[in-house]
Amino acid sequence: MGSRLELAGRGDLALLPAATPPAGTGRFASSGLERAGNQRRRVKTGATCTFRQLLQYDWPPHWPGIRALCEGMASLASFKVAHLATIGGNLCLALSVGVVAPVLIALEATYTLIDLQGSLRHIPAQDFQIGPQQTLLQPGEALRSIWIPAQRLRGPSTFQRLGITQTDPALVIVAGSRDPDSGNYRFGLNAALSPP
Repeated sequence: MGSRLELAGRGDLALLPAATPPAGTGRFASSGLERAGNQRRRVKTGATCTFRQLLQYDWPPHWPGIRALCEGMASLASFKVAHLATIGGNLCLALSVGVVAPVLIALEATYTLIDLQGSLRHIPAQDFQIGPQQTLLQPGEALRSIWIPAQRLRGPSTFQRLGITQTDPALVIVAGSRDPDSGNYRFGLNAALSPP
């Protein structure tokens, strides 16, 4: 069985068995994504999926909610970042100006964590980052995957990065999405300051 490295947070690396893609998932599996059953109620993104893989994926047109995630990743997409940066790495570093966390909070994502014994924990995106460069990851745990409800992807979303200049680190990052059924809005925020 092959293996891969996944960023486990706080600079640690954990060696995990490589997952065997489910049969019949086609391009989803090759790009780090897979269907959650035939009804596509959720989208699963592997933590080691790169920004480039998600940016180049042919998203269904009836999922405009993915726009904010792609805009956030594209705002950082220098050649090096786009080809090497992973979704999990961006989340586990828990930077106050990280682009992925506020979008996944707005999209009501859930993270799957795995420990060295193979036990899984499921954490809502809004609970994962507990402070600047601090997450709920315990020693020996790794972020395995991110689940986004397809319902949130069917509604519109937006991403805004605010800084002094376009090339400066962001001072504030705001993402928002609207539930297409209820009309409720949800926002995620990252800022280069401590919470009040």
